[in-house]
Amino acid sequence: MRKAPFLDFPLPEYERRMELVQRAMCADGVGLLVLTLRENVEYLCGFTTVSWRLSDKAFWLVVPAQGPSTFLCDPIHTGNVDQTCSVEDVRFWGPGGTTAVDLLADLLQADPGQGAVGLEIGVRERINMSVPDYRAVCDLIGSRPIRVAGEVLSRSRLYKSPEEIRRLREACRITEEVISEVLPRIEPGMTEREVVRDLAIGFLKRGADSPLNTCNCGYMGLNGGRLTQMNPVAVDRPLQRGDLLRLDGGCVYRNYAADISRNTVIAAPPSDPLRRAMDACHEVMDTTIAAIRPGVTSAELCRVSADAMEKLGYEDKRRFTMDRISAKAGSMIGHAIGFAKHEDPFITPTDRTVWEASMTGAVEFGLGEPQYGYADFEDNFLVTEGGCDMLSRGPRFVSSALA
Repeated sequence: MRKAPFLDFPLPEYERRMELVQRAMCADGVGLLVLTLRENVEYLCGFTTVSWRLSDKAFWLVVPAQGPSTFLCDPIHTGNVDQTCSVEDVRFWGPGGTTAVDLLADLLQADPGQGAVGLEIGVRERINMSVPDYRAVCDLIGSRPIRVAGEVLSRSRLYKSPEEIRRLREACRITEEVISEVLPRIEPGMTEREVVRDLAIGFLKRGADSPLNTCNCGYMGLNGGRLTQMNPVAVDRPLQRGDLLRLDGGCVYRNYAADISRNTVIAAPPSDPLRRAMDACHEVMDTTIAAIRPGVTSAELCRVSADAMEKLGYEDKRRFTMDRISAKAGSMIGHAIGFAKHEDPFITPTDRTVWEASMTGAVEFGLGEPQYGYADFEDNFLVTEGGCDMLSRGPRFVSSALA
């Protein structure tokens, strides 16, 4: 690998990532990974361009279980490769009618191994190539087994470097500062669009990424009284006094995003039933977070939270949308976070992943009832040698200045 002048991370970071991926490939019998998604390609080699948003582009990273990787690109982006990509072997499609599939065919033919080929075809993956290209790639692979690339990649991303942790911490800090500034001053008559605009402006002023240039797409769901919708797109609906507002997501800082949920009531105090739900949600969140430490599994965290809800009499008052997220695996109460907003492991009753130091995640709960609303909180954490360090520390309910 080489030290390009505008790598997002120092070169040793990319070398570490590639080493972890190749180690996982060898352990799983995967001989070659063909990566096409920006979040995977940029994570492993640094290459970046706004042209990722163009559907006719193919920026593919081919990773063997041993030896150097190869990057497939068009010659228009030669400068981007030279200055932002750590891979030395770069091959260009386009000249003379050569396609990315043709270049991949050469690499598959030259690959001496017979291990599986990993493609981004998992549940939470989307392969970034046309259907004809995908069919052609499958024909090239032939009788070699095909594996889900995410099963290999997710294990290599479990442990975050100090710089990754710094970026996540900064994303949480910016998000919470802006939330504490914007939410209290929301007035009846403001629209959801205006609230999202004020949040986005606040993020940018404090150094967050613009959605025009970041890899991580960010996420900002806003429910202003529309309780039956899960993170709806903001509309021109005027907010009304007494509306329960739920904010979910956060800003992106250097490609790493906060994932935080906070509540406020527009220009009014919360009702007594909602306040009781908030107290219960605080208790369940705090009890679950107190159990986070090296060695605990996702399933164990789910048991802790379930016991806490039952003790409080809220086991049947969980926000209905959360129970639909992972029906086959039981109710989800969180997930890992990192270069992608949602990473493995997901904290569900069937997940046996062991959480260890340097892993980062989110815990989330919604408790209440449709008639008065749901207290809906989410916090981000870092597992440390001694337990858990909270990356988000702000109040979960933000009081209105007009209440």
